[in-house]
Amino acid sequence: MRITRSLIFLSALAAGPALADEEKLPRVEVGGTLFASYGYVLTDVCAEVNGPCEDMHISAFKLDRAYLIARARLGQGFASRLTLDAIDTGAGHVVFVKHAFMEYSPKKEQVRGRFGMIDTPYTGYYDEFWEHRFVARSFADSVGALYIADLGASAQGTHKAGLINWHAALVNGEGFRAPELDSGKTLQGRLSIDPMAPKKGKARLPITAFVSQANTYDQESVLTYIGAAGYRIPKVTLWGEYLGRKDNENDVTASGYSVSILPGMPKYGHLIVRYDHFDPDIDADDDATTKVIVGASHDFVDRVSLAATFEQATVEAVDTPTRGLFLRGQAGF
Repeated sequence: MRITRSLIFLSALAAGPALADEEKLPRVEVGGTLFASYGYVLTDVCAEVNGPCEDMHISAFKLDRAYLIARARLGQGFASRLTLDAIDTGAGHVVFVKHAFMEYSPKKEQVRGRFGMIDTPYTGYYDEFWEHRFVARSFADSVGALYIADLGASAQGTHKAGLINWHAALVNGEGFRAPELDSGKTLQGRLSIDPMAPKKGKARLPITAFVSQANTYDQESVLTYIGAAGYRIPKVTLWGEYLGRKDNENDVTASGYSVSILPGMPKYGHLIVRYDHFDPDIDADDDATTKVIVGASHDFVDRVSLAATFEQATVEAVDTPTRGLFLRGQAGF
């Protein structure tokens, strides 16, 4: 009898953690991230202050973005996420729903499907590798070629210890800040091959191909394609990409490229060098833009970083480029 009671007691102890875990579902984690900056524009700007227009250097403290993020694990392979994004529009902050999706991951598979306001296949992948989203958005996002989130459905997966990473999505194509305007949809896909990932070292060498086919209600299409490669070891991060875009509805072809170099020491920080060039219409004159970012960043703790940068934006049709000094920071909680 005592042996039986002992066995029952030990069985209860062994089952206790599992039962406790089951009782705690759904598990919800709430956090967020803040992007803030101070900028001093070196180029004279004409501003009306108590009278006629005067040339002056503009300076400002800004809360660039504020994210509130809630993640929930629901059990049976189901999860969900909600992200509220407060964006500085220049005339105050506007709050948008950036992510709001249900996720399902089959057991023993590195594959997951999402439905709702989802992340799109390319821009988030770049941001994760670049690790300086608080300094600058991805090239494709900054020139308006791609949205970082949209309404739709997606599937993504990682295989062979990270050698293959893929992400496919069918979305409205209007982005997370605009409603659907017609019956057209956008199909996107990304395939990344990283031959260094299976070696389980700190080096990474992702080679990426991305394509987006957007169709309007009358079946006119906009084709966007990107070829990119990155390289990372503890002392340097490199990224280069080429972007092409063919708008058949308006008969416009665009192209551009971006190169990022982040040398440094993990304990002390990174130097930042990024060069973007984009021509929205290769058949038009003096419409190309160029942006240069040079600076340095330091990570104080996980998700708390500060960067000091010099930034210059040039438009071919304008003789004088816009230059500025910026102090940019992020804090996660």
